[in-house]
Amino acid sequence: MILAAADAAEGSGEPPEDLQLAWHVQRWRALPKSGGLDNQPAGLVQRMSVLANVYDAVSLWRRESNWARWSQENPAAWRIVQMVIELRKEAEECQAMTSF
Repeated sequence: MILAAADAAEGSGEPPEDLQLAWHVQRWRALPKSGGLDNQPAGLVQRMSVLANVYDAVSLWRRESNWARWSQENPAAWRIVQMVIELRKEAEECQAMTSF
């Protein structure tokens, strides 16, 4: 789901369902299930937060022309982008290993 959120930020894929749900929650200021945070399905709020953070960080990074400056000014977002880069590298290596 993390790579799908990053792909969506780059315009090369559909946003995952939990990211779309995060956008609805943000827009309508209401959680998906009635009640508070504790009444949501296990892990849902955390998944929505992670995917929204990935989408936002990759979106900002892709729009930036000076990546060196941006990475220094936005260290938390840069760490997310680095994680995405590493995950993509690992996914490519796994795909290459299974394509024999």
